[in-house]
Amino acid sequence: MKRYLFILPLIFLFQSFSLHKFYVSVMEIHVNKQNNKLEIILRTFPDDIDRALKDNFHINPDNSKYNNYLQTYLKQNIRFAFDDKEIGYKILGTTKEDGFLVILIEISLNKTTKKLQIYDTFLLDEYDEQKNIIHFLKDNDKKSYILNKQNQQIEIPI
Repeated sequence: MKRYLFILPLIFLFQSFSLHKFYVSVMEIHVNKQNNKLEIILRTFPDDIDRALKDNFHINPDNSKYNNYLQTYLKQNIRFAFDDKEIGYKILGTTKEDGFLVILIEISLNKTTKKLQIYDTFLLDEYDEQKNIIHFLKDNDKKSYILNKQNQQIEIPI
């Protein structure tokens, strides 16, 4: 009987972890000085972005225009600016890797740019607990930021 009393709380503990889901995306921004580019890798869970596209555009992943809607969603929810002037960016492609949707983005870097601003509301309309982690890598320096519903933008000196 004592054995069951010990095992029962463990079962509830493990079930509570399996019911909890993490809502997170990770963006890595690499400064490539040789090519004057910001090379960006965005990783997210495919089911989270699928839900966002379904809720916003009423499409499913098997829709032939899925990538077009994904690009629209990204452009609506992730914006960049250099020195307070919004800039465009190029989505190079997407792939699935280790259970994540990986999105490759590139931005041309101006040599006179002093600061990068990022406005990131990616998946914040879907999940209150959503956290968007940003790693900024320049030379051998790495800075990390966490964005969420209360904090949707950052400014990084370049």
